[in-house]
Amino acid sequence: MTSTALHPRYQQLVIALAIVLVGGTLFARLWTRAATEDRARRVERLLTAVGATPVDKTFELARVDIPMEAHPASGLKGTHRYLKGAIAEKPIVLLNFWASWCPPCLKELHSLQQLGRVLAPYGVQVVAVSYDDGWAPQLRVFKELLGSEVPPHVLWLRDPQGQDGDPSKMMRTALGTKKLPETWVLRGDTVVAQFVGAQDWSRDAVTRYLIALAEAK
Repeated sequence: MTSTALHPRYQQLVIALAIVLVGGTLFARLWTRAATEDRARRVERLLTAVGATPVDKTFELARVDIPMEAHPASGLKGTHRYLKGAIAEKPIVLLNFWASWCPPCLKELHSLQQLGRVLAPYGVQVVAVSYDDGWAPQLRVFKELLGSEVPPHVLWLRDPQGQDGDPSKMMRTALGTKKLPETWVLRGDTVVAQFVGAQDWSRDAVTRYLIALAEAK
């Protein structure tokens, strides 16, 4: 009768290989967990550095994604829902509320548009919603401050409620904004940060925070 028992040397080799495989799997899991925790801590440190308010609030997209008007150059007529599409395409959305009649908003507008250019390759979409009563004031501001009536790298929208419309139908009030400018950072269906007032969006800490947030997704 032929014995199927392994030679002691092969038994030792099999046991050694099993130990290596199990140990490697455990190490990989621990390494992944440590890397994830390190990315999360880095995001928290950068959030503190930029002076934003941390938020951890799930929002109902259907309620917040109120139909907006797109920039006239888009060729789209009427109102449409845009947040769902922006969130689906990019892991992080920087949602800014502004108006041409708001001096602090104009102060940050150029750096906001440039931030959109810098962040586009990293999966961050900048969305700017205006509370003007029409597009004419915005197009004039775009031309004067940004050099073009169709500035690239930002999704420019207008809330049809304008300045004095029904607050219960405004996107900004659905998120909790009371004064302009104000900016929210969205990650999927969660609000993760809030910037109150005008910001210098050209700050390196802001860029690093948003890129780190996208990479930690």
